[in-house]
Amino acid sequence: MHSRFNGVCERWRWVFLPAFVAAWISSGSAQTGPTLASLTVPDRNLPSGCRLKPFVPATRSTVGNTVTVTPQSAFPFPSNPFPSNPWFGIERRLVVMLRQSIDGAPRFPDAPPPTAAEMATFERQWTANVVEGYRAEYVSAENVVIQVSAIRFDDARLATTTPLADMPRASRGVSDRFVVGAASVHVVQLQASSKTECFQAIGTYVRALK
Repeated sequence: MHSRFNGVCERWRWVFLPAFVAAWISSGSAQTGPTLASLTVPDRNLPSGCRLKPFVPATRSTVGNTVTVTPQSAFPFPSNPFPSNPWFGIERRLVVMLRQSIDGAPRFPDAPPPTAAEMATFERQWTANVVEGYRAEYVSAENVVIQVSAIRFDDARLATTTPLADMPRASRGVSDRFVVGAASVHVVQLQASSKTECFQAIGTYVRALK
């Protein structure tokens, strides 16, 4: 039993390491800075046709024993889990998703799959230093979607301009990453390789918040 426990600990050590390092860096000292609500771009700073995407929650339909979720959002979220647009808050499930989309959470070993207890421990460690999360979705005059995702830490030194792990890429999309106070902010334009005015205006606004 003891050897199995040691094996599990060794197997998961590399998964939890970033969070333990983060906890060590923070030393319990929270940093001040802009709240994530300030990331929402005022209408006056957006070009013509660029706007917050109207919020439409994911819809569910049931046929027999099959439940189908109609997606309302593209990469990095296959369906829309957020209850508003923009959204900011501390709900763990959403914060974990945002942290993974921004920092590329370490992948779990292929086998055996993680237990519920291991997954819960992973989520706690991965969000240990996160104060709040943010997500907003815009649409440009060309009907191109731009997503803004952010996580604010309890220590500004944890916010970085580069992800901690390899990140998936939006097909033919472009992205920028910023540090605003103690927050890492990721701006992604989906399905368009040429930067739209909307994408550039959002990036300019976020960059000025530093």
